[in-house]
Amino acid sequence: MDAGNSLGIQTATVLSHMNGTIGRSVGNSLEVIESLETLKGNGPDDLMELVTTLGGVLLLMTDLALGLSEGKKQIYDAVIGGAALSKFEAMMKAQGVANETSRTLCSAHTDYYSILRKSEHQLELEAPADGVVLDVNGLVLAQVLHKLGAGRTKAGEAVNYSVGAELLVSLGQRVQKGSSWLRLHYEDPAPSPDQINLLQKALTVGKDKREAGDGDTLVAEVLLPR
Repeated sequence: MDAGNSLGIQTATVLSHMNGTIGRSVGNSLEVIESLETLKGNGPDDLMELVTTLGGVLLLMTDLALGLSEGKKQIYDAVIGGAALSKFEAMMKAQGVANETSRTLCSAHTDYYSILRKSEHQLELEAPADGVVLDVNGLVLAQVLHKLGAGRTKAGEAVNYSVGAELLVSLGQRVQKGSSWLRLHYEDPAPSPDQINLLQKALTVGKDKREAGDGDTLVAEVLLPR
């Protein structure tokens, strides 16, 4: 912030918790679907919190909103009201996406997998005990999914867009032993027993919801230019 503002570039910072996932999806196709669902007004609370905060800060800094609260409301209204989805559809068309594809992806009821790649296999992992979800280790999820083909180590390596995971629980939620907490999407290679074990250990279940920490908010602090 100091470097940007000292050069005359208006710079702000939004500090957010990065120890877990944002939203409920990890992986290329799954994240695109979640983003489109968010543009259709069905997004998870933490993702909407981050989007409205970032957008609200930008509107405030460009004098299009009188305050952060007003800026956040403008962004929220644009998403919930459909204006953001319409703009995204226009953006896709402007970048060369076929009109029919753009229209299908942005329609209210669509089969996303008619366009996006779907994994050949899904596997649901079960909670090891009754209790409250205290933590989901996002780094472990990222590392395992990377090994299964969801990411690349260097430029030019192939990425399997279908590989990913869906979180079926949220921080602070009460779960029962044996209930599903994660849906894994994979192809080749299949997850090894060690990788399944790592994923299971990424979930922390306890007794007291108060131990869940910052599960109710994703944004920790907003720092505006002085």
